[in-house]
Amino acid sequence: MKSNQFNEDYYNTDGYDTYLKDFKEEGKDFVKRLLSKIELKLKANILDVGCGMGGVIKAFRDCDFVAVGTEISDYCLKHSPVKKYLQKVGVTSLPFEDNYFDLVICQDVLCYLDRKQIYQAVKELVGVTKQYLYIEVISKGSPNSKQSVNPDRLRKSKNLLTKQEWFKVFCSENLRPLSKVYSIEDNPDFNYMFLKQRK
Repeated sequence: MKSNQFNEDYYNTDGYDTYLKDFKEEGKDFVKRLLSKIELKLKANILDVGCGMGGVIKAFRDCDFVAVGTEISDYCLKHSPVKKYLQKVGVTSLPFEDNYFDLVICQDVLCYLDRKQIYQAVKELVGVTKQYLYIEVISKGSPNSKQSVNPDRLRKSKNLLTKQEWFKVFCSENLRPLSKVYSIEDNPDFNYMFLKQRK
């Protein structure tokens, strides 16, 4: 992925055409939904990988959590309201200690990678996770994988995995699936909260 492709034009077109207007409210709604599924102590460390403009980070910090993010988009890094909590880092090379974050979130990132990068990214995400890992990604065969339904010129649709393949990838990394966060009516794609197992 090239960081300059995720520019202002990208965030004003296709499936992101309302993102810049709505990202803060979307972040609040998402955090409320997540916190209904898991228990996190106050001041818990949270990482949002591929955080975009940082709506999720802002919402978590407003709830007294220690949330930080990574992003490759120079546009987002420059204009985010929480940019002081962001680093320019890709998902395949996370510069954090193992087992550091109580919750790691990765939404709509893996669909931009090729297969080799996907497997590397999964290892990185699991590595920095201490307790919970939330993954949301478009699945092969989902309505959202079709350009006619959900256009995205940067998505690598040919590299998408099926829901069953995503499960296999994450469960092979010592994770136990806890629950979906969105119903299939709300989100037809792979979205799951995992708990990291102690070895």
